[in-house]
Amino acid sequence: MRILVIYAQPVFWSMGEGRGAAIFTRLPEAMALRGHEVRVCLPTIRANAGAGRDTAGFRETVPPAIPVNSGATSDTAGLAETLLPAIQANPGVPKNDLGLTPALPLADPYHGFLLHHFPARRGFVPSADLPLVPRLRDRLDCWLRFQRWGERAAGSLAAAFPPDLVLGMGHYEAPVARRVARRLGVPNVTRLFGNTLSLTLRSPHRFCANFPEVIALCTPADLVILNDDGASGEAVARRLRVPRDRFIHLRNGVDFARFRPGPPSAELRQKLGIPDGRFMLMTGTRLAPEKKLERAIVGLRDLIALGVDAVLVLPGAGPERTRLETEARAAGMADRVLFPGPVRQEEMAEWYRTADIFLSLLDRTNAANPVFEAMACGCQVVALDAGTTRAVVRDGETGVVLPFHELPCLGPILRDLLLNAERRRRMGAAAAVAIPTLVMNLCERLDYEARLVEDVGMRRAERALLASNAVSG
Repeated sequence: MRILVIYAQPVFWSMGEGRGAAIFTRLPEAMALRGHEVRVCLPTIRANAGAGRDTAGFRETVPPAIPVNSGATSDTAGLAETLLPAIQANPGVPKNDLGLTPALPLADPYHGFLLHHFPARRGFVPSADLPLVPRLRDRLDCWLRFQRWGERAAGSLAAAFPPDLVLGMGHYEAPVARRVARRLGVPNVTRLFGNTLSLTLRSPHRFCANFPEVIALCTPADLVILNDDGASGEAVARRLRVPRDRFIHLRNGVDFARFRPGPPSAELRQKLGIPDGRFMLMTGTRLAPEKKLERAIVGLRDLIALGVDAVLVLPGAGPERTRLETEARAAGMADRVLFPGPVRQEEMAEWYRTADIFLSLLDRTNAANPVFEAMACGCQVVALDAGTTRAVVRDGETGVVLPFHELPCLGPILRDLLLNAERRRRMGAAAAVAIPTLVMNLCERLDYEARLVEDVGMRRAERALLASNAVSG
């Protein structure tokens, strides 16, 4: 089966290759491993001259793509700039159902599938630092620009490689995937990696302000797969009347062969400069505003004021690093809050095992992969009671679930845990036993999702065959 994937970001990893959430590469990779031809349409951001980054904060991304046909030029950037107009400029070449002439865009092999980079002047990520009205205007501008760019770029790729199924991998991508698939007469699948609408269910104005997510879930699809990250996605789907027979809510899987209990790493502590006897608190997320990492800094300040010797390690990268460093200095914690930078995914288990406590203090949900992985490694988890966190972390048994009104008490709570090693050991061991009963093994989870997508394509093919037989009969 040929699968066309539409993706709005220029890169798959938010903190550099192999660092950060691996979820965005998982489904295309799983489909490719099952023998399908997977091609991803995504932007190449061409920053303005003299600017190292685009408005989304990404560096200029012009990958060393290689042509899929031996006769194509090797001048990647030059061809990318002229590819789209050239596709429609030759009247002597027959056009496909989208009204675009077949062409062979550049392809970059990646994790078993192919990336096709099409030029974009700017990125499609709206700024989170603007006041309300400009922020909404910027959000609308990014969404509209991607609708135009996405349909043109994906249509060009579909002209060259007609797909059997179109996969919109994100909120902006879902409507584009639907339009391209409908014009080609093939099924479309919407794949969403979480939602923020759960925070706005009681506020119609805020709910509608997140219109890209609303539109994505309301866009007709043969199947909608939404990540169950603990953010009440099923309630959102019911609110938007997504057909139940076409909606799947799935937790991520965990590689239990990698994330499992083990001894702490003295080498890692030495690398971080943490002396013996000093406790290590840790988070495991991108340094972004919605992660609320300043709460961990305040908790550390209060903990140290109670006489407990500890540090807070914030691995990762993101737009909040400078502000968080300022927060740490203002709290007198500049030497106690460590920013080691992004950590490769395959190394994270060692970090979880070495930490004394793993903190997850987000407003939206604390039942996502970092918490799963920390629990699998037997690390003591302290999570804020948001979304469906209690469905994963059992308070007092497999971790500590902190109600919002007890956030000011985070310091004393951490002190009591750190000074009771036996309690931490007991809850960590219970967490390592419990999490495999709540979360699928990664390979099984990916295989299950890949089969769901395959079934969509197979059902459409079977219906077409039955209709053909009926006509011929």
